[in-house]
Amino acid sequence: MAEAAPGSTPGAAGGTAIQVPAFRGVEYRCGDCGARNVIKSTDPVRCRQCGFRILYKIRTKRRELTSLLLSVNLADQKAPPPII
Repeated sequence: MAEAAPGSTPGAAGGTAIQVPAFRGVEYRCGDCGARNVIKSTDPVRCRQCGFRILYKIRTKRRELTSLLLSVNLADQKAPPPII
């Protein structure tokens, strides 16, 4: 019998139903050299390139997409009539 791939759940028919991504960690940028670092909860908070301890969390793409969709929806709405 074939084994399921790591990170997947077997479905009712024996195939893989849900693909669960493995946790990679959170991406940060170094405050000194600007290098990108992926840090897990068990890793020390240090830049892997220069050892600097101040790291900035990189914004997610989901937030940018949400603000873009919101601005498109607001542009599609008709302006209210002017108050005289």
